[in-house]
Amino acid sequence: MDKRLYFLFGDVLGNALTGALVGWACAMLVDQSWHMLTAMLVGMCAGMGLSLLLSLMIMPLFGGMEVMIPVMLTGMLAGMWLAMVAAMAEIAQGDAALLGACVGMAALISTWLLDAVLRSRRR
Repeated sequence: MDKRLYFLFGDVLGNALTGALVGWACAMLVDQSWHMLTAMLVGMCAGMGLSLLLSLMIMPLFGGMEVMIPVMLTGMLAGMWLAMVAAMAEIAQGDAALLGACVGMAALISTWLLDAVLRSRRR
């Protein structure tokens, strides 16, 4: 993963935006009448679809694989987690977007840490 400031900005922007958009979409899509497992599956599919569209828009600016791996992980995790939360209790759209952005940052940090571990083992 590229560590230059421009690409770091792209990673943070892409993951935060993806997480927020997926969280907002899950709060709009799922309500308390849904079964939790069904909500998680629908949230995962919606999150991966939205993250694919967003990654296609930001890939030309920040690189292909560097963007796609953490953004797709963010979409999947934020979709599953926030759809499950929305199935358990009512969540405001703004709160869901904020939680989605936090999930995006957690996915980005975990991706960066795993990349650092893999690079250290290779040396």
